[in-house]
Amino acid sequence: MKINVKVDLKNIAAAHGALVRQHVASKAAEVKHRLREATPVDTGAARDAWQVSSRGDKLIISNDKEYISELNAGSSRQ
Repeated sequence: MKINVKVDLKNIAAAHGALVRQHVASKAAEVKHRLREATPVDTGAARDAWQVSSRGDKLIISNDKEYISELNAGSSRQ
């Protein structure tokens, strides 16, 4: 019986990488949810602007509202 270890290791590495990517994506979604919940609401626009995107191997959580920095600095009384 011949076992091709190289192929088996490639499959294990591929499966491991997929699991890691899935775990990271899950955690990014959780962080996005927590940020959304912590964002003060007037119209809801800043809360709804949180998004997760990817660039290569990186996941980026962002909010493109021009006033999000001020909200993060505590400008809201909420």
